[in-house]
Amino acid sequence: MRKFLICMLGVVSGIVLLTSGNAFAAVVTLDLTSDNSGSINGAQFWSIYPKGTGTGVIDAFVEIGANTDVIRAYNTIVDGVLDNTNTDQFNHELLLSSVPIVTLEDGINYREFLLDINQQGNHPYLTVDEIQVFRSSTANQSKETFTGGIVDITGGLVYQMDAGGNSTILLDFNHGSGSGDMFTYIPDSLFSSKTGDYVYLYSQLGGDSFKGVAYPNNDGHEEWAVQKGATTNPPVPEPATMSLLGLGLLGLVGFRRKKASN
Repeated sequence: MRKFLICMLGVVSGIVLLTSGNAFAAVVTLDLTSDNSGSINGAQFWSIYPKGTGTGVIDAFVEIGANTDVIRAYNTIVDGVLDNTNTDQFNHELLLSSVPIVTLEDGINYREFLLDINQQGNHPYLTVDEIQVFRSSTANQSKETFTGGIVDITGGLVYQMDAGGNSTILLDFNHGSGSGDMFTYIPDSLFSSKTGDYVYLYSQLGGDSFKGVAYPNNDGHEEWAVQKGATTNPPVPEPATMSLLGLGLLGLVGFRRKKASN
């Protein structure tokens, strides 16, 4: 019986886990409308319950401006690359030194990114279909081609959400534009194996169905940002409670935290 269980565990693990370039990759459907956090391919994703943010607190580095069902962009000052907007204030190069390092309760150092979505109130849900993070020595690229689903950024691929399969995150827009909806934490160790001063973050939203239902983009623009301020360590909140997330100048941002079930 014991040998049978070990054998079955190996079969299940072989189905669920696939070896990628930097981690074990799993296909995950993560519902941040009901769960407060979850993990995909070693990265952590937390829902946010903010009280107030703004340009003095965060630095928006990519603004996805197309009002179409599926949107995709990465940070560059070059106008109109994929679906980025024409404003240089919210689309520009991002230095690795500007991306905060946060130590979470697992003791691991992560680079922290903030996503702010914008949906209509009567259709508030939106899927995050893909996230790709690169480290590069070349700022403000304008590549719009893809190889094997990966945008042809000149540099090293640090993280891919869809490594090993098509993972999806479901978000609920209920905070108002400019307040933030999801923290993304990418292990800092993944950046160490690549070179270059610049970070690119590519994302696609609105194209995947979530458990058979489509949640396309329907309003306004979406923004990725980083917090301004020093490296900080967020406190660990009690399960199923609201807690203040003491992260630098964004001390007014609160969130709930519990284990996600995939």
